[in-house]
Amino acid sequence: MVVDITWSDILIGFLFAIVILGIGKKRSKQVPAYLSQTYFRNVQIKLLSSLIFSLVYLLIYRGGDTVAYFKTIECFNNLLIEDPIAYWNQIFNDYEGGHHIKYFTFESGIPPGWIFREKEGFFLCKILAVPGLLSLNSYFAFSFLISFWIANISWEFYNFIHQQYGLNKLIRFGILYMPSVNFWCTGISKDTIVLGLTLLMILGIMNYLNKGRRDVKSIFKLFLIGLILFQIRSFILIAILFPFGIVIVSRFIRLRIKTTLLRRLILFMVFLLSGLGLIQFMNLDTSEDEFLESNSFIAEAANTQQDFANNSIYGDKRYQLGDVEYTPVGMLKSAPMSIFAGIYRPLLTESLSLTLLFNGLESTFLLFLTLRFFKFGAGTFVRNVNQNDILLFSLIFVTVIAFVTGFTSVLFGVLVRLRTPLLPFFVLLLAFKYNDVKIERGDYNKR
Repeated sequence: MVVDITWSDILIGFLFAIVILGIGKKRSKQVPAYLSQTYFRNVQIKLLSSLIFSLVYLLIYRGGDTVAYFKTIECFNNLLIEDPIAYWNQIFNDYEGGHHIKYFTFESGIPPGWIFREKEGFFLCKILAVPGLLSLNSYFAFSFLISFWIANISWEFYNFIHQQYGLNKLIRFGILYMPSVNFWCTGISKDTIVLGLTLLMILGIMNYLNKGRRDVKSIFKLFLIGLILFQIRSFILIAILFPFGIVIVSRFIRLRIKTTLLRRLILFMVFLLSGLGLIQFMNLDTSEDEFLESNSFIAEAANTQQDFANNSIYGDKRYQLGDVEYTPVGMLKSAPMSIFAGIYRPLLTESLSLTLLFNGLESTFLLFLTLRFFKFGAGTFVRNVNQNDILLFSLIFVTVIAFVTGFTSVLFGVLVRLRTPLLPFFVLLLAFKYNDVKIERGDYNKR
């Protein structure tokens, strides 16, 4: 499916870009002077990345999911003009096979069938339908609106982190300028919304734990974000909540127990008991059939992996994890390779297309940073990780997402998109070096 781009679409998109740049310039003057240029550059890069993403899907892929999302949103907009009651019925109707044709008409347009059949994708279109009204049915305008949204969220997260760490060039690059994140997460896509909601939820929980925002409005906002994430990419919600559970336990022990040796002993016992409980819960003697039958989440992951691995329609840019057994022991055996794939692949030698080439270069850079980390910062990190909520969260968050995406994706094209939420946090971990994280804001101009 291809969007019919008209001159009016291009003109509206151009005008939206000018307005967004104007708003961004004005807002850059409202942040501290030493961050003003960083804020505006972030807006510019997000807009440019969104444009490149849109053009790649229009001119090279000749369609794809981003186009299908926009066409569905366009159908919603047309339906609102044609029949507002039908529009709201469609928005709030539960997913049931066939109900899309009950409200959409040939005049409003019929959404692409595969988008409707994918429950998560159609739910996302419902979420985007309301802000989509602002785009005036312009593909480029809506892409720019979403890029400005993610630009401000990533900036808010960076502002929070830099207040904890000080100004650090590597952290700034990881959160604001990471090429693959900016490409995959600035246009009309599920990945953009997932990244934005992920950062918002992490910020909200961090503020809640720091007693910054505990009002009903903030709690409701967290609940709403969690609900949307659960609907469109549930494993990300698990990857957020599980590390925060560990962070809360660690914080409680850190604040209540002052003796360092006793605190470390209790933390060790907590992790040991958690591991034993997980082993007992997983039942290591379970057969593959029994394990899949008793765990719908793993069964779905197994089906997804096998579909990607065996269906030739997805192309041949795949990677292998070896013989995978869908049992607790089999998954534990595949964990190291899965985590490595989830973070570092495709390697430069595996980058067989123009888009994957940039991912290969990025992976090479991450490998270099990892070696640098183990040479200069690993010892300090180990000694400080349980003292720093952000580092502890990031470590577990990255590990969980890397394992899930590396284990299930199989296709490089899927992998590089699904793993984008972990990349800013992985760079945050690699940036941890005593001389880096203790930089005072006043020293920024000296660097």
